[in-house]
Amino acid sequence: MLDSFLVSLDESDFDQQILPYASALAQSANVALHVAHVHIPAPSTQLLTTQFMWEGVVMWEGADMWEYDEKDQQEEQAYLDATAKRVGKQLGRTVTPALLLGDVPEAVEAYVEEHGVGLVMVGAHRHRGLLGLGSETVEEALLHHTDLPVLIVPPEAEFPSEEGIQRILVPLDVSERPHTILQPAVELAEATDAELILLHVMPTKSAVGFPVGHAPGRQDIAEAYLEGIAEQLRERSIVVRSRVVQRDTPVKAILDVIREESVDLIALTTDGHAGLKRAILGSVSESVLKDCHTPVLLERALVA
Repeated sequence: MLDSFLVSLDESDFDQQILPYASALAQSANVALHVAHVHIPAPSTQLLTTQFMWEGVVMWEGADMWEYDEKDQQEEQAYLDATAKRVGKQLGRTVTPALLLGDVPEAVEAYVEEHGVGLVMVGAHRHRGLLGLGSETVEEALLHHTDLPVLIVPPEAEFPSEEGIQRILVPLDVSERPHTILQPAVELAEATDAELILLHVMPTKSAVGFPVGHAPGRQDIAEAYLEGIAEQLRERSIVVRSRVVQRDTPVKAILDVIREESVDLIALTTDGHAGLKRAILGSVSESVLKDCHTPVLLERALVA
């Protein structure tokens, strides 16, 4: 059961894009909202730059960054406090601000566990060279190094204000189990009274474009498998449909169904690959995020 959401902020313009969606979703799901920022201490070498002298930091031989770091934390906390107060006033409920310290994945994961947060929300944007993450984005850091469900909200996404989230698409590969994404998707559907659409894709082309054949009866097996899951969910009073489609690629199938069904949110399992392996294999979830404006709920697949 979802009791609360956490929104990861970075004091940028992206915060103003994700906060309206996050606030509306929290209100629709009737859950508590936390707004958080992870403070990463500046490296000690930055003390040698004139930037910190301009900001009034006392400097002396052998000094470190503690004074600047303390000032930075105070400003970040003030930003979170003001944001929580403003959003809380709009929602008519208390919003909890949280300044987290340390490594991004570890800090967020520890806070989620301590406060029982059911879902982490981040904006779909890049932080290249910031927050000590190197080439990783915040969402990549969370997905590669934690098992948390992460809802990535594109800048163009708008919450369906009149009826709320109506349809959640859950693509499942019947040959890969367990389906880790199913639980957070079901919990979100229960919280928002949304319909779940279970989807299995039978690609007609390989990753390099060659035609792919399927064994006789495979579609019947996939349909029966999805319907078995759907029946279990209907026993929990969840509205569920299942579809098996054939398209050139899984990405094309997912994008087609998003348009056909007017999907409000997608829930996908991600492989969690990073670096060279990801560059070689590619990522269905990354391609979907790139090619549509629909929020995507991701959770890393369990490693056998």
